[in-house]
Amino acid sequence: MSRPVKVDMLVVGSGAAGLSAAVTAAMHGASVMVAEKASVLGGTSAWSGGWLWIPRNPLARAEGIDEAADAPLTYLQHEMGGEAADVRLQTFLRHGPEMVDFFHHRTAVQFLSG
Repeated sequence: MSRPVKVDMLVVGSGAAGLSAAVTAAMHGASVMVAEKASVLGGTSAWSGGWLWIPRNPLARAEGIDEAADAPLTYLQHEMGGEAADVRLQTFLRHGPEMVDFFHHRTAVQFLSG
């Protein structure tokens, strides 16, 4: 029988969200374990090819893609209707560009234009 392992953070699933949480926690000094039931890493993110839409991120803006500040919310409101007022959506729009900047400057993640 295996001995118990003690960690600061257990991440269940190795998709983009799980691995992002694991990397961020480890970079802030936490001991982290990722548990994945599949035989390969990546979760559903691997099936999608890892594509992300993070509006107004610094890499897109550096390539000249600099939409108006309200354009992403307007687009999402059109597509989602009343769900676009959700606080999670506001959080995504506000912090998504910070996430791209963090991973671009502090990890080996390479973002490709698409």
